[in-house]
Amino acid sequence: MHFTNFTHGDTIAIMGASGAVGSLLVQLSLAAHLNVIAIANSANLDYLRSFGVQEVIAYDQPSDFERLAQTAKIGINLSRDPESTERLNNLVAPGGTFTSTTILPTDDQQRADINYQSVYPRKDYADLTALQDLNELIDQGLLHNTVFKTLPFTLEGIIEGHKLLESHHAPGKIVISH
Repeated sequence: MHFTNFTHGDTIAIMGASGAVGSLLVQLSLAAHLNVIAIANSANLDYLRSFGVQEVIAYDQPSDFERLAQTAKIGINLSRDPESTERLNNLVAPGGTFTSTTILPTDDQQRADINYQSVYPRKDYADLTALQDLNELIDQGLLHNTVFKTLPFTLEGIIEGHKLLESHHAPGKIVISH
């Protein structure tokens, strides 16, 4: 969470929260004592609740977006869908920050009262330090990674893995192992 300023108790909205990056970001946000609005496919909401998230939204249910409009200090976009990006943009409060690893709202959708930024790897946070920080969270039981399916390191396993990547499979990583 070294890409934005926050204080304990701030609200963060994460679009794509049940994916590999999103689920880790949810856990890191909870460990940083942020209030999390986790946004994902409706089939994955219980998975997000299992981390302790109190506020989950299915991106296909617009009424929840209306109810929580302009409540997040930070919005994190992990989606490549323009409609999802626009919905997340509406959750960010005036003075807040919209951060994306994928796409930002269009110029017409951007609001003057929000700071927009794209996230790229940082050079000032050493890999060793990041790994030590993550390891500490793992040791404390605050961070874990879910494996959806382990496949054999065969042509058939790799083909099945690619098919799963292209589908909306259940949350978790696809692992190829020998």
